Amino acid sequence: MGKDEEHLTRVLDSFGFDPVIGISVLIEKSLITVSNKSLDMHDLIQEMGFYIVRESLPKSRLWELQQIHECIKGNKNPQAIEAIKLMDNEYHVDDLHANLGLSADVFARMINLRLLYIDRKFTSTQPTFLPDEL
Repeated sequence: MGKDEEHLTRVLDSFGFDPVIGISVLIEKSLITVSNKSLDMHDLIQEMGFYIVRESLPKSRLWELQQIHECIKGNKNPQAIEAIKLMDNEYHVDDLHANLGLSADVFARMINLRLLYIDRKFTSTQPTFLPDEL
């Protein structure tokens, strides 16, 4: 499923990349395709990118529920976290609220957090504090 080009442009810009040049290079190298302002990437290329990030910058980008749980519950260097992404199909709502404990205090310690994407509506326990950089 493709991602909105405008949204990805803002995300790339927030991480210090020139989105126009970056997207053009990825298209030239056939790493992504563009159709109707939607960007697509093959699953294997995405997995390769995840692997590279895990090896070079462990714990800076979290996209698995277990990784996030370990970091938050273990209080393991929350300052290193730059991005969190949880898709709706990857967790159960009870896991998110009961087990993770995403509170204002947790986000206050994530001073380098620049991307927070949680594909679920918060309930009454929604965070009240997010870093200014987000």
